[in-house]
Amino acid sequence: MINWRWAVVLSILVSATCLGAEPNLRKVNVDIQDTGAQKRGFKIYMEYCKGCHSAKFMRYERIATDLSIDPEEMRSQYINDSSSLHDSIRSTAPSDSLSKLFGAAPPDLSLWARYRGEDWLYSYLTGFYFDSERSFSYNNKVLHNVNMPWVLNYQQTHETPKIFGERIRDLTSFMVYMAEPIRSYRESMGQYVLLFLALLLIPVYLLKQSYWREISQ
Repeated sequence: MINWRWAVVLSILVSATCLGAEPNLRKVNVDIQDTGAQKRGFKIYMEYCKGCHSAKFMRYERIATDLSIDPEEMRSQYINDSSSLHDSIRSTAPSDSLSKLFGAAPPDLSLWARYRGEDWLYSYLTGFYFDSERSFSYNNKVLHNVNMPWVLNYQQTHETPKIFGERIRDLTSFMVYMAEPIRSYRESMGQYVLLFLALLLIPVYLLKQSYWREISQ
């Protein structure tokens, strides 16, 4: 009879073999305070991603406020359709047409960075490679056999790896911001909260010492 412990170990090994190894993710270390990178990434998103991917939880007005973009600049340089500042980011192409073309509707990317993580996102966007057997001639090292046209293939093949990596880093930075716009404020405010708690610890400790002194007497 097989010991139950060996049965558990065997099931884990089989599961790991079936699922495959976790891809090696590249560290990106996004600076959430870098609004310049987020603004550049927003420009890339509007030019290359918005055609298929919406961001229904993010409004242009909020982006303009957070990234210090003038409303007129937003209308003339970023918004490329009839949307107003109060609208959310909608994909240019109809979802029905995209579903027929790709086999499934492209996902909304509002919260994609929180779902996958910034390292996964950066690794995915830098992981495309030419594959003649795929319908769109490109495959991906992180998400194998993904059915997505690689819209930045020209930049990837004509730019140096450093410049292209910085471009993808900017795009990743914007998507990280988009997934949690309040994160910058939350992290900066957290420092003051920790400082307040550290200072509060002093009178609390002295009060505790005073109470125990009276109790011991």
